[in-house]
Amino acid sequence: MSSERGHPRNGGGRLRAPATLVLAAVLLLVYFGFQGGGLTLGASKGIDFRCNAAEYGLIPYEVTHPGTQLTDPYCQPQAAAPDDGHEHGRSDPGLVADAPAWLTVATSTFMHGGLLPLGASVLFLVLFGAALERRIGAGRLLGIFLLAGLATSTALVAFVPNLPIVTLIGAAGAIGGVIGANVVLLRGSLALVGAWVAVQVAVFNLDAAQPVAGAGGDVAYLVPAVGLLIGVLAAIPNIAPEVRPCPTSAPLS
Repeated sequence: MSSERGHPRNGGGRLRAPATLVLAAVLLLVYFGFQGGGLTLGASKGIDFRCNAAEYGLIPYEVTHPGTQLTDPYCQPQAAAPDDGHEHGRSDPGLVADAPAWLTVATSTFMHGGLLPLGASVLFLVLFGAALERRIGAGRLLGIFLLAGLATSTALVAFVPNLPIVTLIGAAGAIGGVIGANVVLLRGSLALVGAWVAVQVAVFNLDAAQPVAGAGGDVAYLVPAVGLLIGVLAAIPNIAPEVRPCPTSAPLS
């Protein structure tokens, strides 16, 4: 008797969603390790964290003006600060923001501006990604995640090409792609989708993902909808056709 136990589409086996778990682990490692993020719901205020975001976060102006590198004044060499109990600009050589602009289109997808957006990304990735991975496999899940993240970054650059500040760090667009594909293929819970939207609104109101100012900055909170749309479109070819039993003919007398 044959068995389909362990097949990625029916949820068998020990590692039911390895790609989802790896992506979640990467997001955590990037935030706490690479970015040096802390346990705060709002945006981290540390100089090192801020300068890391300035280098690897997405700045649309740098992408649309090749060779241009914008800097955060707090990341530049500063005079020795007085010991008055307040955090000042750096007094060391500072951080040289020399990461290629094309690279930030990808790195910004795996970065977060605070614990709230990070927790939301990991939570909704696991809630929607695990089931989706069992349905379409690890490779396609990774493809949707990366494609939605890239499309979100590209859309932001297209909408506000001359915005000269760090506008996007976060996996909301990539997670939106996973959610969109889940809803199409698995009829994912609309209540959970509503919860994800509510979190995006909360992040916008708390300005936790990445505080931006000036005309066009708020677009960063709207572009995850592009990732959601990409997930929906990417899932459509994977919809299995409905199988209906063939009608039986009446017995011949």
